[in-house]
Amino acid sequence: MRIGPFRRLRFYAGRLLTAEDLEAEQEYHRAKRRLQNRLLFGAGVVSGLGCTVESVGRIRVEAGVAVDCLGREIVVPAPQTLDVPDARGLFVGIRYVERCVDPTPVGDEVEASMIEEGFEIVLSRESFAHTHDPHGPRLAACGEDHPVLLRAPDGGAETSPP
Repeated sequence: MRIGPFRRLRFYAGRLLTAEDLEAEQEYHRAKRRLQNRLLFGAGVVSGLGCTVESVGRIRVEAGVAVDCLGREIVVPAPQTLDVPDARGLFVGIRYVERCVDPTPVGDEVEASMIEEGFEIVLSRESFAHTHDPHGPRLAACGEDHPVLLRAPDGGAETSPP
């Protein structure tokens, strides 16, 4: 896990701010918050995100919040239902995603004016949490980019941080 060095903008009268400067300022704060999330709180489900198999072909994930092993917050604002051919034997997880949204004309080009933080539900026949000890008092963040486990095929889930 790489930590620092952290650099932030120094403001002074007369400084011209560019798009790169503003992006660097945002990245500084994101990196610090994600470091804090990883090291102080660990990774896993913070609240909600109950996952049930409603029938052989239907999986339901409740609304809630998780933190992944990179310290990114994953917010599911409303319950989600997935129809799959056969839910038996599936690991169910959730992954952080970003999407460029709100296209805006810029000269002859079109640029996204916003980045929307979101999630995707991940289904796998193989575990994506093999590096973690789900029986510990809290789940240490490994610093790798992989889904947060919500449900194992036996119906279990990883331990949430305290």
